[in-house]
Amino acid sequence: MTLSLTWDTARPEEWRAYLSRASKSNPFQSWDYGEASRAVDGLTPRRAVILRDQAPIGLAQVFERKVLGFFKYARLVRGPLFFEPAFPEERIRALTLIRQEYKLTKAGMLQALPELPEGPAAQRLLEDAGFRQVKTGYASAWRALKGDVEAGMEQAFRYETRKARRLELEIRRNLDPRWLLSRYDRHRDLAGYPAPSGQLIARLDETSTATFEAWLPDETEPLAGVLFLRHGKDATYQVGWTTDAGRRRSANNLLCAEALKALQADGVEWVDLGGMDWDATPGIARFKSGMGGEPFQLVGTYV
Repeated sequence: MTLSLTWDTARPEEWRAYLSRASKSNPFQSWDYGEASRAVDGLTPRRAVILRDQAPIGLAQVFERKVLGFFKYARLVRGPLFFEPAFPEERIRALTLIRQEYKLTKAGMLQALPELPEGPAAQRLLEDAGFRQVKTGYASAWRALKGDVEAGMEQAFRYETRKARRLELEIRRNLDPRWLLSRYDRHRDLAGYPAPSGQLIARLDETSTATFEAWLPDETEPLAGVLFLRHGKDATYQVGWTTDAGRRRSANNLLCAEALKALQADGVEWVDLGGMDWDATPGIARFKSGMGGEPFQLVGTYV
């Protein structure tokens, strides 16, 4: 079996169809995220379809920036993704083919966070292929949206959700997330953590985001808000914000429970809970873990 790549030949609808076939996808590999990055950050999305014996089996979106007008610095974030079964060796081979596009002899460099689970097997395969780790991996949890969504949550989370529900909070779906993104950007700047900017998220179309708000009757501002990024048949919990009054009323518990139900009704199959760092932000990690899910950690960033 022979693996090969075709670069920048897929049409938008074709790419979206491939992404929808890739279980547990992520926003960094979506067409719309690539176009938003082009418009807001000045990056060039390069899109490779991975072929096995000329049949498509996977995809990889790389973000390229020209340095000094000629040197190509590229980042591959959480890819490649595969929509057909692929052996670990094939996944590494696909990474190697992508890196060949950015060899020093071609005035380029690739930094990759592969969508591979952390562990000695993946590390060994990457090192044998000549990759070197420069950063540890992303950790989060996948939440399956099957059956009764609330039944899969931890008991304490369900308790807080029921408490909030007795207060008759109103959950609304909002197509305009700008108010929430402005608060998200302030927190992002203060905390200094790397994440997509609110400007980039606002650039995504309505099908690529889902925003939910918790309100008290007769109030003029929401108590809390959450925003999910949509990609293929999956979603990522990207933004969560609450007032002190909302926190006292466990508004975010009810908000997340109802948002997951709404996403399930939309056909979303898996939700990435959006990163869980038990050392740096244990409170946020504890809240997210209450929603249930399968913890995972990626192998890290390699050059």
